[in-house]
Amino acid sequence: PLPFGGASSVDSTGPACSEPDHQPLSLSPCWLLSSRVFSRWSPGRLFVLLSVLCFLHVWQSRPREDSVDLRLDKETLEAPLLRAHAAVLPIPSAPPLRASPQGPTPVVCGSVQKRLLVLHDDPNVTENFKSLLQRLKDQNFDISTVSFPLSSGRKASLLFSHHGEHLFTHVLLLATNHRSLSRELAAALTTFFTAVDPDFEEAQAARAYAAASASSAGADACPQALKARNLFLVVSPTAHTTVHAFVETLMGVREARGTEGSNGRPGLVADFFNAYSPLQGTLEKKDAAGESEENGDASLFVAMNLLADQPHVVEPLEADEILLFRGGAHYLPAPSGRSRKKSSERESHELEQRFSVLRAPETAFVLPASGETSASLGKGDRKSGGEDESLLLGAELSLGSALQTQSGGRATLLSSGEFCSDKFSRLASEKNIETGKKKIANLRVCEELLLWTFNRRGVLRWSNLKHFKPGETVSPHMYRMKDDIVFSVDLHQLENGLWHPFYATDVQVEFVMLEPFLRFFLEPPASRQSPTFSRVFQAPDRYGVFKFVLHYNRIGFSPLHVESLAPVRNFKHNDFPRFLPCALPYYGCSLLTLIGLIVFAVLFLLHRDKRFFSPPAAPSSETPGENIQRTQLKKKEETKVA
Repeated sequence: PLPFGGASSVDSTGPACSEPDHQPLSLSPCWLLSSRVFSRWSPGRLFVLLSVLCFLHVWQSRPREDSVDLRLDKETLEAPLLRAHAAVLPIPSAPPLRASPQGPTPVVCGSVQKRLLVLHDDPNVTENFKSLLQRLKDQNFDISTVSFPLSSGRKASLLFSHHGEHLFTHVLLLATNHRSLSRELAAALTTFFTAVDPDFEEAQAARAYAAASASSAGADACPQALKARNLFLVVSPTAHTTVHAFVETLMGVREARGTEGSNGRPGLVADFFNAYSPLQGTLEKKDAAGESEENGDASLFVAMNLLADQPHVVEPLEADEILLFRGGAHYLPAPSGRSRKKSSERESHELEQRFSVLRAPETAFVLPASGETSASLGKGDRKSGGEDESLLLGAELSLGSALQTQSGGRATLLSSGEFCSDKFSRLASEKNIETGKKKIANLRVCEELLLWTFNRRGVLRWSNLKHFKPGETVSPHMYRMKDDIVFSVDLHQLENGLWHPFYATDVQVEFVMLEPFLRFFLEPPASRQSPTFSRVFQAPDRYGVFKFVLHYNRIGFSPLHVESLAPVRNFKHNDFPRFLPCALPYYGCSLLTLIGLIVFAVLFLLHRDKRFFSPPAAPSSETPGENIQRTQLKKKEETKVA
């Protein structure tokens, strides 16, 4: 008998299946064979039932966490091939992140280069520039003095280097007399300034390899700017034409000449409105034509257009300070339009910095160098015609300019042989000079320009570059799309022989894969004692080999260029969030479909239709022939009764 209350219609002949007693539901072979359910089920019903059971089993065994914990045993990790399958990229052992130092730090890259060569053409150079040279000695510069032209038998190429070792790091050229500069010496000076150190590329590769590591990048403890070779040029208009040709070629400037008939020599700059007027007979200097300077000479004037808003190059003038100038001028090349090329594809001259340190007043002009004095021009002896129109005027005249290359080399040009001399200092000390309460700041400005040129001011250094996820202490070797990333770097500025924390609000970082995907400003340090610039951002919705690029190139500062790799991978199948709020309608549809399937399966399996499930007949011991005869007799009796 079945548990549903019916008897089996299957003829069971075996003794094991002939028990008539009612027993509870069991999965015995006898019940399976005699069960009316399985005898009545179609293969489609069995398939639906098995599918529902398998789906429930898979749903219960699915992991609940968003990420799968890859628990590899020790033997699997030791196998190189299996380990390569487990991680496509080797995972470096990243050290913990380092803390940033607070306050000034000492220079740890060894002895700073302080070997200085003074090239001059004046026998009295030690007397005329005594104060300036003494200030350089106070800054611990090792000064050597050589006059040019060089003596016969002395090679100019051996003056700066010997057996591949550089003998000097800085050169101070004082060209105040009319002495020629040989081609060999000019070529040696050009090579000294422009040649790249053989170890420079190796140092760049080492820093790039350190920056490309997943851990915190190696610090630029000794920037290349401290090892760069620099030039400071003091060139008078009376210097030889070979000196002016060398200056124009090296600095990329054009000397200002008063007229076309000046025989290629630069002219003097004059200004009647800002002329400095000493008493008669105080200065008994004779110019190239042999005429003595008179009271009211406009070639000696006050220049106040010093480089502004750049205290790391030169401090601005105080209210009681003035600058005296007598000399020539030059023009800087016109600034080219902004190039859309990458920094690696631009030419070297496009990456150089050229800026004016001291500009002439707006009322200044250039005198011809043919012996015509400013006093004669003031008395009405000016020539008429086309030459009168060729006088160069305005603040476009540069009295002093600076050049900085991408490798950190610096060069400064002053078109005056007296600007840094002791002559103007002696002027201020004279009792019969009506200076009022003004101070002559030429010597201070010259010292600051020298320190900047020799990389003692405006030198930047980066260190402790790191990027990591918020809340972690180790930089990962790879990030995932849409991850939050923290980028930080320490920046220092060299001041007075110490690395001081640098502060600026315009430091930018790019997140680059072939082209910048993100560009943002770094947040400046919260305290002036902290050098850390940082920013938290979200990785873009793209995967690939990205890198951080920090390029900081400002006037007067040594350029900074730092790169650090940060690969970004896509989402794994178990990295996606389990539930999305925007997909709630789809979740509801899926859940309703699942519930409907389960209800349908239950109703389909448990529903009993009377048309197909008729009550079974009572068992009879009669033979089939007897049953037929009895049926026929019943029919006859019914007909008789009718």
